[in-house]
Amino acid sequence: MECIACARELADGSAFCHVCGTAQAAQSCAECGQMLPVRAAFCNRCGAALPQSGPGVDSTSVASGTTAASPAAERRVTSVLFADLVAYTTLAELRDSEDVRSMLAEYFDVCATIVRRYGGTVEKFIGDAVMAVWGVPTSHEDDAERAVRAGLELVAGVTALGERLELPHLSLRVGIVTGEVAANLVATDQGMVAGDPVNTAARVQSAAGPSQVWVDATTRTLTAAAVTYFDAGRHVLKGRSDPVQLFRAGAVVAARGGSQRIDGLEAALVGRERQLRLLKELFHGTEESGRPTVVVLDGQAGMGKSRLGWELEKYVDGLETAVAWHYGRCLSYGDGAAFWALSEAIRARLGLVEDDAADVCLPALDRALAELVPDERERDWLRPRVASLLVEDTREFAWGDLFAAWSTFLERVGAGDPVVLLIDDAHHADQGLLDFVDHVATNARFPLFVLLLARPELLEQRPTLGGRRATVLRIGRLPDPALRELVADLVGGLDDTAAHSLVERAEGIPLFAVETVRALIDRGDVGPLEGRYVVMPGRVVDLEQMGAPASLHALVAARLDALAPLERRVMSDASVLGESFTREGIGILAHDVADIDAVMETLQRRELLVTDHDPFSAGRGQYRFVHSVVRQVAYSTLARSDRKARHLQVAEHLLTDRERVDDLAQVIARHLLDAAEVSAPGDTAVAELRRRASVLLVTAGNRACALGAFADGLRAFGEALDIIGDAATRSVVLRRSADAAVRIFQLETARDYAREALALCDEMGDVVAAAEAGCLLAKSLGELGHLDEAIELATRRLESVEGIAGCEPLVGRLARVAGEYLQFGGRWREAASYVDVALRMSDLADDAETLAGAIYLLGVQQQLLGSVEVA
Repeated sequence: MECIACARELADGSAFCHVCGTAQAAQSCAECGQMLPVRAAFCNRCGAALPQSGPGVDSTSVASGTTAASPAAERRVTSVLFADLVAYTTLAELRDSEDVRSMLAEYFDVCATIVRRYGGTVEKFIGDAVMAVWGVPTSHEDDAERAVRAGLELVAGVTALGERLELPHLSLRVGIVTGEVAANLVATDQGMVAGDPVNTAARVQSAAGPSQVWVDATTRTLTAAAVTYFDAGRHVLKGRSDPVQLFRAGAVVAARGGSQRIDGLEAALVGRERQLRLLKELFHGTEESGRPTVVVLDGQAGMGKSRLGWELEKYVDGLETAVAWHYGRCLSYGDGAAFWALSEAIRARLGLVEDDAADVCLPALDRALAELVPDERERDWLRPRVASLLVEDTREFAWGDLFAAWSTFLERVGAGDPVVLLIDDAHHADQGLLDFVDHVATNARFPLFVLLLARPELLEQRPTLGGRRATVLRIGRLPDPALRELVADLVGGLDDTAAHSLVERAEGIPLFAVETVRALIDRGDVGPLEGRYVVMPGRVVDLEQMGAPASLHALVAARLDALAPLERRVMSDASVLGESFTREGIGILAHDVADIDAVMETLQRRELLVTDHDPFSAGRGQYRFVHSVVRQVAYSTLARSDRKARHLQVAEHLLTDRERVDDLAQVIARHLLDAAEVSAPGDTAVAELRRRASVLLVTAGNRACALGAFADGLRAFGEALDIIGDAATRSVVLRRSADAAVRIFQLETARDYAREALALCDEMGDVVAAAEAGCLLAKSLGELGHLDEAIELATRRLESVEGIAGCEPLVGRLARVAGEYLQFGGRWREAASYVDVALRMSDLADDAETLAGAIYLLGVQQQLLGSVEVA
C-alpha cells in the first residue's frame, strides 16, 4: 500500500501515513481515477481540480467540479526536485534520537539555504526527504538549470555536512523532473504544486545512486548547454507503463545559459572539492556580512588555481543573487603596467577592449556613471579618477584619493549585491595594485570578494597582504587516485599502462596531465568521438616516445628565466646530475658557488627542487626535481659543449673514488654516454667514451648478478650490448645476459640472447663458447616447451666438448639439461646415462648447483622405477 499524498510505502490498512501524517481516506479523481486525500485540491497525477466541501466552499462550484479557490490555480511548467538521504533509516537506528534530530536540523538548514540561493522554493520536508520547486510562484526562463545547479550543490553540501559531523557515509541522491503541474499560487508551503512531475521526481530520485543527480529528458534538453550529462539508461518507474530515459548530471561547464562554455578538453573537477567548498563559504560570508574578503589561492603553476576560479565563476553566475564579476590578469613583462589587472577588469565592466582609445572609453564611462551614480557631484569626482585607469591623463592624484574613487565605483556597480574581483597571476602584480587590495580590505564597507590567483612568490614578498580579512588557500599536488580519475575523465579508451604512465608523468600536477593529453590530440592519437575525447581506432598511445608538450616547456622555461643568475646556473648544473642528486654531486659542478646551501634552499622554497625526507627511502636526504619536465627544460637550456664538459667533470670525479667505482659504475657510464651523445659530429673522442662506458656497464651487470639482482644485471648488460660491436666481447656479454634472463624466467629474452651468442661463437670457431651458449639456449627452449629441440641441441653441444680438458663443469651442465628434458618428455631410460654423466662431471668440477640438480633427476628416476625409499 502506498500513501495517497507522498507515495511512501505503508502497511496495508494504515489509517495515516507515518511520514507525512496524511489520512488515507480518499476520493477518486474524475479525470484519471487516481485515489487522493478527501481534502486534496488537485490530482497529483493529472493536475485536475477536485471538488471540495466544507466551510467557505460554494455548493454550486462543488457540483460543477470547480472550487471557489480556482482563480489561484494555474498550469505551470515547473522543475521539481526531490532529494533523499541515503540509508537514513540505518543511520537513525544507530544514533541517539537527539543526535539524529540535531543532524536533521542542520541538514534541513543546508538544503533550504542552497535552494534559496538558486531561487527555488522548498515545498516541503518529508521525513529526511526534501521537495523543492522552480517556476512557482515566480517563473524564470532558466528554472530547470537552476534546479540542476542546486541539485549538484545539495549533493556537495550534504557530503561536506557529513565530514563536519564525522558521518563519512552521509550522502544524498536527487531526482529532477520538468513538466506541467497544477500550481496553487496562494500556497506558501505544502500543496504548491500537484501533477505527474511530483511523483516522477520521487521515483527518479530513488533510482539514482548515492551522491548523484538524475534528471529526465526534458530537464536535460533545457540545461545541456551549461551542464554535462551521462546516459543513465531506461528505467521502469512505478506508476509508469513505459520505461523512462534518465540522465546523470556530471558538472556545470559554463555560465548561465551556456555562455562561456568551452567545448574542448575540460574534465570534471577532482581532488579540489574541499577548496571549492571553502571558496563558496567565504564568498557567502562576504555576502552576508556586507564586508570585504581577500582570498589568496597559493600554488605552483599547473596546480589548478585558474580552474578553481572558473568553477567559482560558474557557481556565482547560477545564484539567485546578482553578482558583479570582474576579472583582470597581471602582466609578467614590461614597465609602466601599474594597475593593469584592475584596468582590465574595469574596461570589461564598461564593455571596452584593450585597444579602445579615449574617444571610445570616456563616453562609455560617462554612460556607466549616469546609470550607476545619481549624485552629480559624486559623478564629477569619480569621472577623472576612474578614467585614469582607462586613458593617459596628465593630472596627478594621490593614491589614497584614487583608491577611494575606484573602491566607490565598484561599490556603485554592485548596488548592494556582492562584487567579485578576480586577479590572475597576482604574483606579477605591481606594488600599487597590492596596496589597493590592502586598502579595500581595510576600508571598504560593501560585499567585495577579492580572489588572487598566485604562486608562492606573492606571499614571500607580501606576507601580510589583505591583513585580518585575508585567507590563504594552499593548492598542492593531486594524489594519484584523483589524478587517475582526472585522466579517465579527460580521455576514454586509454589502456591501463598508458593511463598509469600518464599519471606517473604528471606527478600530481593536473595541468601536466591535461597538456599531455592535448599533445596526444595534436599527434592524432586522441580525437573527439560522440561528445568526448577518446583514443582513435588503430592508434597506440606511447608516452615514452613523447617529450614534454610545448606548452609545458614554455611554462617551465618562464619560471627558470625568472630566477637570479646564480640560481639559474645551479639549476642547469643540477639537471646534468639527473632526476635526483646528492649534496656532494651538486658540489662537484658548483664548487665555485660561495653559499651553495643558501641557493639550494631558495630553489626548494620556489618549489623547483625538493628534498627526500622519507625515512624508508634509499634516497633520503637527496635533492630531487619537483617534476621531470623541470629537469628536462633546465637541461635543454645548456649548450651542447657545456653539457659535455659537465658530464665529463662528474664522471672523472667519480672515477677517482676507487673504493666505490664498482658501486657507481652505471652512474659513471651514463655520464660518459651522455657526453658522447652531445659531442660534435666527427669528434674522435666519442668511440673511446662509448668503449669506457661499455666496460663500466658490464662491471655494473656483473656486480648486480653477484648480489642476486639479476634483473638489474640484465638491464646493465642490455645497455652495454647497445654499444659493444666487437664480436668476442659481445658474445661474452650475450651469454651473461642469457644466463641472467634464465634465472628470472625471462625465457624469450634468454632464448634470443643465447641464439645470437651461439651464432657469433660458431662464426668465430670457438667451440667451448658455442657449447656454453648452446647450453643456455637449450635451457630456455626446454622451459618454453620445445623439448625435442632442447634435447638435440644439448646432446650435440655436449659431444663437441666432451674430452676437452677443463670443460668438466660445462659437460656436467649440458648432460643435466639433456637428462632433464628427456625425463620430462617421458624418455626416462635414455635420460639415465646423461644423469650419470652430470653426476660424475659436476662432482669432479665441484659444481654444487649442477650436482644438486643431477641428484634430483636421479631421485625422479628411482621413483619411476618404483624405488620410493631410494628416491
